[in-house]
Amino acid sequence: KKICSMVNQDEPHSAKKIFRGSSYNNLSGLDSDHESPTITSPASGNRITMVTTTRLAKFSVERYYMLAEIDQKAYTPIFMDNYDVGENFDIGNCAASPGCIELRRELERLPSHIVVYFLWRKDISSHLFLDLIESSMGKFFQSLELPHNENTEKNLLENSYKETLTDENAVSKHIHLVVDRISPLDEDTERTKEADERHHAEEVKVVENFSRIVAKSRVLRSRLDGVTIGLSSDIRGAPALETVLNMVTFGARERRRAMQRQQRSPLAKKIFGITKPNERSSDEVDEKIDPTSILMSPVGVVGLQPADLLGLDKEREADAVQDIVQSKTCAEWNGNGDHGSFSRRAHEAWKSKHRPLGVLGGDKDEQDENLSTLMIIALIFIMLAWFLH
Repeated sequence: KKICSMVNQDEPHSAKKIFRGSSYNNLSGLDSDHESPTITSPASGNRITMVTTTRLAKFSVERYYMLAEIDQKAYTPIFMDNYDVGENFDIGNCAASPGCIELRRELERLPSHIVVYFLWRKDISSHLFLDLIESSMGKFFQSLELPHNENTEKNLLENSYKETLTDENAVSKHIHLVVDRISPLDEDTERTKEADERHHAEEVKVVENFSRIVAKSRVLRSRLDGVTIGLSSDIRGAPALETVLNMVTFGARERRRAMQRQQRSPLAKKIFGITKPNERSSDEVDEKIDPTSILMSPVGVVGLQPADLLGLDKEREADAVQDIVQSKTCAEWNGNGDHGSFSRRAHEAWKSKHRPLGVLGGDKDEQDENLSTLMIIALIFIMLAWFLH
């Protein structure tokens, strides 16, 4: 189902200043022991986890604008709570559940790169929230490992999971975890600039520590490419959801150009069997390639439940909010980089998939478009100068 429908507005804001490790102590004047921004996990050999915190602008992006953009540019999000996979998430129980097989079929339609979104409420401790993520991601991972052939699915429900599963059945997905932690001041605390900064500095410690816990998790580390946690002092803020939007819209300009070239490409017309946008011939189309995939984001979106995307504001206020304190903490390991690197890899995978169709432009197309833009700008200035003269 669609999330919502709204008019496009300006692009989200970008980060302004970067703080690493214990730099937040300088903002609030707190003296405390702060962990190093890097850690080494003995259980994983010489692998290192880098934790970086970025301070964001003091205003939010409208939530419903972000949801509308995600709705238009990405495949329909999948919510794990909509699928009944049973209470126990071990291999056997998950395999015997029709809900788990249905979840697997839905996940299969998403691109090879997926961002998973969670909402972390202030009243939930780090350990309880980690349990929630591990249990939810457990059924997510196990659903990806289930066979997708109809015959094997039938055998799966009648026989044991281990007898059916082979390496060829598993679906390869790259996954980045994104979390929004909403932590406003307590109601009985007077809100001042100093109080906001002090509270935020304490919350940053919680977030950075949690990102390290995720990096050490045996369930999550080997299956995730990284984790990004957004922290906001207002319930209307959603820095992590903004990160999801940035990941989904990465490379959107090039995808729009490719969609236009698709109409002029003889090879694309032959493969898709189309002469106009979204018109396909049933006898010529290759069912393995969907022409709309050219325009859709190569990053799919998965969440726990739809209510998480709507946030904690009971009034469902649509406007953005100002004078808030926000930051974004990224944990990366195995050389995977942050969410920006994840988005670039997803876009490269999209280009590799569509390059044989001849719909990707080269350097000459870029130069021609830039030249056209400069000519239009020059013409506008000439006309303005003539009228003013």
